[in-house]
Parts: sequence; C-alpha cells; structure tokens
Amino acid sequence: MRTIYKLLLVVLIGGGTLSSCNDEWTDEQFKQLISFKTQPGGWGVTDVHVRYANSAKYTYNLPVLVSGSTDNTDDRLVSFSLRDDTLDILNFEKFGNRPELYFRELPQKYYSFPKELTIPAGQSHALLPIEFSLDGLDDSQKWALPLKVCEDANGTYAVNPRKYYRTAVLRPILFNEFSGRFSGSSLLGTMAGESDIKFSSTEIKLNVVTDSIVFFYAGQRTEDYEDRINYKVFLQFTGDKVDSKKDLYKMKIWAENEKLKFNSYSTPTYKVSSEMDATKTYLKHTYIVISDIDFDFVDYTSVHNYEIEYNMKGGLSVSRDLDTRKPDEDQGSDSKWW
Repeated sequence: MRTIYKLLLVVLIGGGTLSSCNDEWTDEQFKQLISFKTQPGGWGVTDVHVRYANSAKYTYNLPVLVSGSTDNTDDRLVSFSLRDDTLDILNFEKFGNRPELYFRELPQKYYSFPKELTIPAGQSHALLPIEFSLDGLDDSQKWALPLKVCEDANGTYAVNPRKYYRTAVLRPILFNEFSGRFSGSSLLGTMAGESDIKFSSTEIKLNVVTDSIVFFYAGQRTEDYEDRINYKVFLQFTGDKVDSKKDLYKMKIWAENEKLKFNSYSTPTYKVSSEMDATKTYLKHTYIVISDIDFDFVDYTSVHNYEIEYNMKGGLSVSRDLDTRKPDEDQGSDSKWW
C-alpha cells in the first residue's frame, strides 16, 4: 500500500511540474526591446544605393523591430533622432588619425525622416521611411547619416542597448548608368621627361555629378587622398554619335581647377553594349568602353612649391552582370556600380 501511495505522489508531483513547465512558454522569454535592423559592412555603416535623378527623391525604408518570444501586445510610439557622437567614435575606431578617410555627417537638406513611428499591437516590426534628395551632393566626400532609437521617458518601450541595434549609420551612395569602378589598366600615366616609366591603376572609380556627368581623380589619386578634391577630371557622356552608322559616342573631358593646368589633346569616345546570358535568361551583361583619353596635368601638392607634369593616355572599361529580377539599387558589389 505504501508503494502505491509513493507512486501516486510521484505522478502528482511530476504532473504539476510538467504543467508548470508548459505554462512557462506562455510567458515572455526575453525582453521586448526596440531596435533597428541593418547590415553594416566592414566600416560599420550600411550602404544605401540611390540612383541619381534631378530633384527626385528616393525613400529608404529602415526596418524597426520589437524583439521577444511573444506577440507585441501594445501600440508603441517610438521616437528617433540623430546621434551626434556616433561618427566621431566610428571614425577614430576605424581610421585613427587619418581625417581624409573620415565619414562626414550628411547635411540636413539632403534627407528627412519622421521623428516618431507607431508599431501597432500584434506586429513585431514597422518601417521608418527616410527620404533622400541628393541632387547637388559632393560625391568626393564619404557621407553618413547616424540615427538612433530614443529612450522613452514614459517607459512604454525599452531600447536595445547593443551596438548596431540602437544605432543605424546609413551611407547614401549615388550611382548613374556610367558611374562605378572601371578597369584602369589601359589608362597609362607618364611623368614628363620619364617616358620609359609608366604607371596605371587596377581600378578607377567614376563618381556621380549628374545623370550623364562623372568625375575621377587624375594620376594615382584615389578617395584615400586628403587633397583628392583638387584633382577632379570630369567626363560627360553626351549621347552624340561620332558616326551615324556606328554606336560610338562623343565625350567631353575637362577639369575645373585651374591649378591642374589641364590640357586635353583628344576627344574621347565611348560605347555601351549589352547582351542577355545564353543560359541564365535573367542575367544581362553590360559593357562600357571609354577610348582616346589623352591629357596633361600637373601635381602641385605632393612637393612644396614644385609642379610635377604628367600625361594620362588610354581608356577605361567595365563589364557588369545585372540581375533583371532585382532593382538596380539591390544589385550589390557584383554590378561594379560601387
């Protein structure tokens, strides 16, 4: 009889424990925290690719999440603002004492976003619309927009304290049909008086000015040089044919900085062609070839009070694989647009 009582007691205790364990799954296992959802790269920023358009606006929808293991039961009015100290911290962590590489805060005239957003009860996410208007933006700088989820004074929500969850650093990157990273191996540079010594760059980036104008940096200057803004060379894709029977078009080339003593000896040309992939019918191969570049300029900043004369001659080219099922903004690095 005692044995039966013991068995019954074990069953009752076990059943009560099991019931208690099952009830735990109805409770919140984690804190319900508000956070951004971003995909920061190696520099700690999230790239936002924006096609250039005159006075047109582009809306980027930044996901805002409510974490937790149960449904959000309340309407949550979440507040957002700029985070002023973020870029100072990020720049020093990533680049140390190299200000030429620093991100700069995007001027307010180029963006807008609502300061508050409601996440309705029963939903675990919402989208914060950030409207970019980048016409006239100087593409020689690295711009970034640092946003944060604000604390709630009334305690209706809590903010996720983890890095990249509470703060989102967005980097808008302009592109047009002709911008991106081109092969520079065929554009040869020669120092005056040193005809046997030539140099070239593996990649040359064409940066956006308008929908048909780009610029690159003369010589071996890149976006890593502090004085890069002084060495801009502009190219315009005119759409004017060289010959009505050929798909070859004229270009304009110039420099605005008189100190470069820029002098072009040719009229560059360009050709754009494309074809669909033979097996992957959604894949489009696009080719841009720029030819007949030939200009002189001087490097007047490398050596104090001394000008070094250079000639740049040759061309640029790029091959892009575009997935026609995706928007241009989502093509990623394989597109060679950025």
